[in-house]
Amino acid sequence: MPATAPGGITVSVARFSATRPEVNGDCITVKVDAAEPADVANRLAARAGGTINVAATAAASPADADVPTVWIPDSSAWITRMQGVNREAFEADPTPVAASLVVVAAAEPVAKSLGAGTVGAQQVAALLAKVGAKELQVGSVDPRRSTAGLAGAGLLYDAIVTEPAKLVVAPDAAALLKAPARQVSLTSEQAVLAGPDGGQVTLPLEPAVTLDYPFAVVAGKPRVSVQAAERFRAALGAAANREAFAKRTASRA
Repeated sequence: MPATAPGGITVSVARFSATRPEVNGDCITVKVDAAEPADVANRLAARAGGTINVAATAAASPADADVPTVWIPDSSAWITRMQGVNREAFEADPTPVAASLVVVAAAEPVAKSLGAGTVGAQQVAALLAKVGAKELQVGSVDPRRSTAGLAGAGLLYDAIVTEPAKLVVAPDAAALLKAPARQVSLTSEQAVLAGPDGGQVTLPLEPAVTLDYPFAVVAGKPRVSVQAAERFRAALGAAANREAFAKRTASRA
Protein backbone atom coordinates (compact mmCIF):
# COMPACT_ATOMS: atom_id res chain seq x y z
CA MET A 1 0.00 0.00 0.00
CA PRO A 2 1.20 3.54 -0.59
CA ALA A 3 2.19 5.52 2.49
CA THR A 4 -0.90 7.68 1.95
CA ALA A 5 -3.32 4.84 1.15
CA PRO A 6 -7.09 5.47 1.35
CA GLY A 7 -8.27 5.05 4.93
CA GLY A 8 -11.00 2.64 3.82
CA ILE A 9 -8.46 -0.16 3.46
CA THR A 10 -8.18 -0.52 7.24
CA VAL A 11 -11.96 -0.83 7.61
CA SER A 12 -12.10 -3.32 4.74
CA VAL A 13 -9.35 -5.52 6.22
CA ALA A 14 -11.13 -5.58 9.59
CA ARG A 15 -14.43 -6.55 7.97
CA PHE A 16 -12.80 -9.24 5.85
CA SER A 17 -10.89 -10.72 8.80
CA ALA A 18 -14.06 -10.78 10.90
CA THR A 19 -15.59 -13.26 8.44
CA ARG A 20 -12.77 -15.73 9.26
CA PRO A 21 -12.01 -16.38 5.58
CA GLU A 22 -10.30 -19.61 4.54
CA VAL A 23 -8.64 -21.17 1.51
CA ASN A 24 -8.58 -24.97 1.46
CA GLY A 25 -9.22 -25.02 5.20
CA ASP A 26 -6.41 -22.60 6.05
CA CYS A 27 -7.25 -19.23 7.61
CA ILE A 28 -6.44 -16.12 5.60
CA THR A 29 -4.49 -13.40 7.36
CA VAL A 30 -4.22 -9.95 5.76
CA LYS A 31 -1.29 -7.77 6.82
CA VAL A 32 -1.09 -4.24 5.42
CA ASP A 33 2.30 -2.56 5.08
CA ALA A 34 2.52 1.09 4.05
CA ALA A 35 5.35 1.81 1.60
CA GLU A 36 6.11 4.32 -1.11
CA PRO A 37 5.13 2.88 -4.52
CA ALA A 38 8.55 3.83 -5.86
CA ASP A 39 10.30 1.68 -3.24
CA VAL A 40 8.09 -1.36 -3.93
CA ALA A 41 8.60 -0.90 -7.67
CA ASN A 42 12.35 -0.84 -7.06
CA ARG A 43 12.16 -4.20 -5.26
CA LEU A 44 9.88 -5.77 -7.87
CA ALA A 45 12.18 -4.63 -10.67
CA ALA A 46 15.21 -6.14 -8.90
CA ARG A 47 13.29 -9.39 -8.38
CA ALA A 48 12.73 -9.53 -12.15
CA GLY A 49 16.41 -8.87 -12.81
CA GLY A 50 15.81 -5.34 -14.09
CA THR A 51 15.85 -1.75 -12.90
CA ILE A 52 13.38 1.14 -12.79
CA ASN A 53 14.17 4.84 -12.53
CA VAL A 54 12.77 5.93 -9.17
CA ALA A 55 15.54 8.37 -8.22
CA ALA A 56 17.11 5.78 -5.92
CA THR A 57 19.86 3.20 -5.94
CA ALA A 58 18.77 -0.02 -7.61
CA ALA A 59 17.61 -2.52 -5.00
CA ALA A 60 19.29 -5.84 -4.39
CA SER A 61 17.24 -8.88 -5.38
CA PRO A 62 14.78 -9.23 -2.47
CA ALA A 63 13.91 -12.30 -0.43
CA ASP A 64 10.46 -13.69 -1.23
CA ALA A 65 9.23 -12.56 2.20
CA ASP A 66 10.08 -8.96 1.25
CA VAL A 67 7.85 -9.10 -1.84
CA PRO A 68 4.12 -8.55 -1.22
CA THR A 69 1.48 -10.92 -2.55
CA VAL A 70 -0.68 -7.91 -3.39
CA TRP A 71 0.55 -4.46 -4.36
CA ILE A 72 -1.83 -1.50 -4.33
CA PRO A 73 0.15 1.50 -5.58
CA ASP A 74 -1.59 4.84 -5.95
CA SER A 75 -1.83 4.69 -9.73
CA SER A 76 -2.00 2.30 -12.66
CA ALA A 77 0.94 4.27 -14.05
CA TRP A 78 3.11 2.16 -11.73
CA ILE A 79 1.68 -1.02 -13.20
CA THR A 80 2.55 0.17 -16.70
CA ARG A 81 6.07 1.09 -15.62
CA MET A 82 6.60 -2.30 -13.97
CA GLN A 83 5.30 -4.15 -17.03
CA GLY A 84 7.94 -2.29 -19.01
CA VAL A 85 10.49 -4.12 -16.85
CA ASN A 86 8.64 -7.43 -16.67
CA ARG A 87 5.53 -8.05 -18.80
CA GLU A 88 4.56 -10.94 -16.51
CA ALA A 89 4.97 -9.09 -13.22
CA PHE A 90 1.35 -9.66 -12.18
CA GLU A 91 -1.08 -12.56 -12.15
CA ALA A 92 -3.92 -10.83 -14.01
CA ASP A 93 -5.09 -7.39 -15.01
CA PRO A 94 -5.02 -5.19 -11.87
CA THR A 95 -8.37 -3.65 -10.97
CA PRO A 96 -8.86 -0.20 -9.36
CA VAL A 97 -10.22 -0.21 -5.80
CA ALA A 98 -10.30 3.51 -4.90
CA ALA A 99 -9.79 6.97 -6.36
CA SER A 100 -8.15 10.25 -5.41
CA LEU A 101 -7.73 13.42 -7.44
CA VAL A 102 -4.36 14.99 -8.18
CA VAL A 103 -4.52 18.48 -6.73
CA VAL A 104 -2.69 21.68 -6.06
CA ALA A 105 -2.62 22.10 -2.27
CA ALA A 106 -2.14 25.57 -0.87
CA ALA A 107 -2.94 27.79 2.08
CA GLU A 108 -6.40 29.29 1.71
CA PRO A 109 -5.23 32.86 0.84
CA VAL A 110 -2.96 31.48 -1.89
CA ALA A 111 -5.71 29.24 -3.27
CA LYS A 112 -8.11 32.20 -3.40
CA SER A 113 -5.56 34.29 -5.25
CA LEU A 114 -5.61 31.79 -8.13
CA GLY A 115 -9.24 32.69 -8.73
CA ALA A 116 -11.04 29.35 -9.20
CA GLY A 117 -11.88 26.02 -7.62
CA THR A 118 -9.74 24.12 -10.13
CA VAL A 119 -6.34 24.64 -11.72
CA GLY A 120 -6.61 24.97 -15.48
CA ALA A 121 -4.79 27.10 -18.05
CA GLN A 122 -5.86 30.44 -16.55
CA GLN A 123 -4.85 29.44 -13.02
CA VAL A 124 -1.54 28.02 -14.25
CA ALA A 125 -0.78 31.36 -15.88
CA ALA A 126 -1.57 33.19 -12.63
CA LEU A 127 0.51 30.72 -10.63
CA LEU A 128 3.51 30.98 -12.92
CA ALA A 129 3.35 34.77 -12.82
CA LYS A 130 3.58 34.58 -9.03
CA VAL A 131 6.46 32.10 -9.28
CA GLY A 132 8.24 34.44 -11.69
CA ALA A 133 7.74 37.34 -9.28
CA LYS A 134 9.09 35.14 -6.46
CA GLU A 135 5.82 35.48 -4.57
CA LEU A 136 5.24 31.71 -4.61
CA GLN A 137 7.15 28.50 -5.13
CA VAL A 138 5.95 25.15 -6.45
CA GLY A 139 6.75 21.91 -4.63
CA SER A 140 6.42 18.25 -5.51
CA VAL A 141 7.77 14.83 -4.68
CA ASP A 142 10.31 13.91 -7.36
CA PRO A 143 8.18 13.12 -10.47
CA ARG A 144 10.18 9.90 -10.95
CA ARG A 145 8.81 8.73 -7.59
CA SER A 146 5.35 10.30 -7.60
CA THR A 147 2.51 9.96 -10.09
CA ALA A 148 0.86 13.06 -8.62
CA GLY A 149 4.11 14.98 -8.96
CA LEU A 150 4.51 13.82 -12.55
CA ALA A 151 0.95 14.86 -13.46
CA GLY A 152 1.34 18.24 -11.80
CA ALA A 153 4.73 18.89 -13.32
CA GLY A 154 3.25 17.99 -16.72
CA LEU A 155 0.67 20.72 -16.26
CA LEU A 156 3.44 23.23 -15.55
CA TYR A 157 5.78 21.76 -18.14
CA ASP A 158 7.04 24.82 -19.97
CA ALA A 159 7.93 26.82 -16.90
CA ILE A 160 8.81 24.14 -14.36
CA VAL A 161 10.14 21.00 -16.03
CA THR A 162 12.35 22.93 -18.42
CA GLU A 163 13.73 24.89 -15.45
CA PRO A 164 13.98 22.28 -12.66
CA ALA A 165 15.37 24.80 -10.18
CA LYS A 166 11.88 26.30 -10.02
CA LEU A 167 10.48 23.06 -8.60
CA VAL A 168 11.08 22.41 -4.89
CA VAL A 169 11.51 18.64 -4.58
CA ALA A 170 10.48 16.88 -1.35
CA PRO A 171 11.45 13.31 -0.36
CA ASP A 172 7.83 12.24 0.25
CA ALA A 173 4.27 13.55 0.54
CA ALA A 174 4.48 14.07 4.30
CA ALA A 175 7.51 16.33 3.94
CA LEU A 176 5.95 18.10 0.98
CA LEU A 177 2.88 19.09 2.99
CA LYS A 178 5.01 20.75 5.68
CA ALA A 179 5.71 23.42 3.09
CA PRO A 180 5.85 27.13 3.95
CA ALA A 181 2.71 29.21 3.41
CA ARG A 182 4.01 30.64 0.13
CA GLN A 183 4.41 27.21 -1.49
CA VAL A 184 1.79 25.37 -3.54
CA SER A 185 2.20 21.61 -3.64
CA LEU A 186 1.47 19.14 -6.44
CA THR A 187 0.08 16.10 -4.66
CA SER A 188 -2.97 13.87 -4.24
CA GLU A 189 -6.10 14.80 -2.35
CA GLN A 190 -5.64 11.62 -0.30
CA ALA A 191 -2.16 12.75 0.84
CA VAL A 192 -3.67 15.99 2.15
CA LEU A 193 -6.47 14.09 3.91
CA ALA A 194 -4.00 11.65 5.47
CA GLY A 195 -1.77 14.42 6.79
CA PRO A 196 -2.34 16.88 9.62
CA ASP A 197 -5.06 19.47 9.07
CA GLY A 198 -2.88 22.45 8.27
CA GLY A 199 -5.69 24.47 6.76
CA GLN A 200 -4.65 23.72 3.19
CA VAL A 201 -7.17 23.97 0.37
CA THR A 202 -7.09 21.44 -2.47
CA LEU A 203 -7.68 22.55 -6.05
CA PRO A 204 -8.12 19.70 -8.58
CA LEU A 205 -6.33 19.91 -11.90
CA GLU A 206 -8.38 20.75 -14.99
CA PRO A 207 -8.66 18.50 -16.91
CA ALA A 208 -8.91 16.17 -13.93
CA VAL A 209 -6.24 13.57 -13.18
CA THR A 210 -7.31 10.71 -10.90
CA LEU A 211 -5.20 8.16 -9.05
CA ASP A 212 -6.94 4.78 -9.17
CA TYR A 213 -5.18 2.48 -6.65
CA PRO A 214 -4.98 -0.76 -8.70
CA PHE A 215 -5.12 -4.10 -6.88
CA ALA A 216 -2.22 -6.06 -8.39
CA VAL A 217 -1.51 -9.69 -7.46
CA VAL A 218 2.23 -10.26 -7.81
CA ALA A 219 3.23 -13.19 -10.01
CA GLY A 220 5.31 -16.06 -8.69
CA LYS A 221 3.66 -16.35 -5.29
CA PRO A 222 2.32 -19.68 -3.90
CA ARG A 223 -1.04 -20.64 -5.36
CA VAL A 224 -2.74 -20.57 -1.96
CA SER A 225 -1.56 -16.96 -1.46
CA VAL A 226 -2.92 -15.99 -4.87
CA GLN A 227 -6.28 -17.59 -4.04
CA ALA A 228 -6.39 -15.69 -0.74
CA ALA A 229 -5.59 -12.47 -2.59
CA GLU A 230 -8.46 -13.04 -4.99
CA ARG A 231 -10.82 -13.59 -2.05
CA PHE A 232 -9.71 -10.27 -0.59
CA ARG A 233 -10.04 -8.52 -3.96
CA ALA A 234 -13.66 -9.68 -4.15
CA ALA A 235 -14.28 -8.40 -0.62
CA LEU A 236 -12.96 -4.96 -1.51
CA GLY A 237 -15.55 -4.81 -4.29
CA ALA A 238 -18.44 -5.29 -1.88
CA ALA A 239 -20.80 -2.33 -1.59
CA ALA A 240 -20.03 -1.67 2.09
CA ASN A 241 -16.30 -1.49 1.42
CA ARG A 242 -16.73 0.75 -1.61
CA GLU A 243 -18.70 3.08 0.66
CA ALA A 244 -15.88 3.00 3.23
CA PHE A 245 -13.39 4.12 0.59
CA ALA A 246 -15.71 6.87 -0.62
CA LYS A 247 -16.18 8.30 2.87
CA ARG A 248 -12.44 8.41 3.49
CA THR A 249 -11.52 10.03 0.21
CA ALA A 250 -13.97 12.91 0.54
CA SER A 251 -12.68 16.45 0.98
CA ARG A 252 -12.34 17.99 4.40
CA ALA A 253 -15.19 20.33 5.24
